[in-house]
Amino acid sequence: NMTWASIHDDPGTAAGAGSQDASASDGFGFCGLSGSTNADTWDGLWRGVYLFDTSGIADANTIDSATLGVTNDVATADQGRGGVAVVTSSAPASNTSLAATDYNDLGTTALSGTITIANWATNGTTYNTFTLNSSGLTNISKTGVSKFGGRFDSDRANTAPSWINASSDKCGSKFAETAGTTADPKLTVTHSAAVTNNWLLMGV
Repeated sequence: NMTWASIHDDPGTAAGAGSQDASASDGFGFCGLSGSTNADTWDGLWRGVYLFDTSGIADANTIDSATLGVTNDVATADQGRGGVAVVTSSAPASNTSLAATDYNDLGTTALSGTITIANWATNGTTYNTFTLNSSGLTNISKTGVSKFGGRFDSDRANTAPSWINASSDKCGSKFAETAGTTADPKLTVTHSAAVTNNWLLMGV
């Protein structure tokens, strides 16, 4: 039972819970919010972290566009608060594992458009695809790992949503631990090589 300010700025209490790792899919995986039974208090706020090795993009290339997509096979929950999911940056301490303290290492700048809970796909194969904006494209590394996060936009903006007794809003996500690769989170980047002009000058 925490106030919005407390749960929003909490140092983090857990990361990569065993149930998430075992199923490789989590109902609160991309983002989630849970109101408690006490008025104007909250008992859960979830944020997702997504890392992609993008070092294969040539340093000289221009990143033209990109999308980030996640699949989900867990039912969403929508309490009518107008919840929308958005992509942000993230900065976990490790590129291979998560710690509870990574909870507060997600950015507050929107790196994409938004997807409403009502439009969040839950069939396990359809991707929930975010088109990255200019800030999102800048967040793509051409020399290492590109780090993104998932949040409700109200969480990103630190705007307390409407409290509803014992209620949950959530957008689930499958993770890379899912068997095979057809449902993994994916970052699709379109980039182009720099244009080189060659001139032949002749004197007469």
